[in-house]
Amino acid sequence: RGLCAKESTYVQKCTRDTNPHEWAVFSKMDINHDGTITMAEIKDMCRKHDIDIMADVICKYLDDDGSGKINFDEFCAHYDMIQMARKSARLKQWHRTYGLGVAGNVAGHMEQAGEADKKEEGVDDKTMPPEGQKRPAAIFTFYAPHPHSVDESADEVLHRLEAFPVATAVIEYPKAGGHVQVEPEMGMYADIVYSADGSKVERLVPRKVAAFNDCSIRKLDGADKLSMKKNWGSSSKGISIRSFPITSLDPGTLVDQLVLTSYIKSGPNHVGDAITTPKGAIVKYSEDAPARNYMLFGPALLDWIVDRINFQEDTDKW
Repeated sequence: RGLCAKESTYVQKCTRDTNPHEWAVFSKMDINHDGTITMAEIKDMCRKHDIDIMADVICKYLDDDGSGKINFDEFCAHYDMIQMARKSARLKQWHRTYGLGVAGNVAGHMEQAGEADKKEEGVDDKTMPPEGQKRPAAIFTFYAPHPHSVDESADEVLHRLEAFPVATAVIEYPKAGGHVQVEPEMGMYADIVYSADGSKVERLVPRKVAAFNDCSIRKLDGADKLSMKKNWGSSSKGISIRSFPITSLDPGTLVDQLVLTSYIKSGPNHVGDAITTPKGAIVKYSEDAPARNYMLFGPALLDWIVDRINFQEDTDKW
């Protein structure tokens, strides 16, 4: 990653190529795409992240010359402030929250991405339900900020899953493993209602849905749990800033109108590439698929997740 450095009278400019992570966030904040960020655009970011209280402090910190505008060089020089603000906003939203995923709940949207004939990592013939029984394979954890009831010490659990993995602009490539795959899914925020004695989960109450990138490592030596391929640290998952408030997953409600669709923007071509897509071209990544096309959806999915939370055992990949 590039660094802005000043040596005598020469200043190395920050660019999209030298600072791709900063550029991704800068581009999201630069609403009118004029190459600068105004105080109004900074405040808009704070509003979207529900951190309005930090807006004036961030504006004062970034605007060194008092011009009222921030160029990309200034943005990179103070990126630590932006990064801290955005991460604190996500942690605020995910306070007292666990991240659970559903393995094998296909919606038919990955055919174009070339994944239609591949099973979820960790899903095999022994863990898939008998033919004719439409249910996913299991649930898995991708974020657990506190120890939970598995046969491991608290330190082992936290070391693997306590790192907050969710980002809104950039996915960090893992330091180990390979074949990282983008997995566009529907993410749901829900409240957990426990039984009166606190011994089990009674039900889930849906609150909102958002676009979610369940990014995964396809190959990772020594990984005996699917969760190890789902959380490799900060920014290993993606979620949209925009979300849709809901009160249920019942047929006929908003979720019946939602469609999974995704695109990728191509990077530079490399010598020897079989397919040459122009740099910056936006290409369709997955087939459009209504969210209701998930193998299991609606109230039945919520009931199934509750059952798995209460009764799924620590076996095999789960």
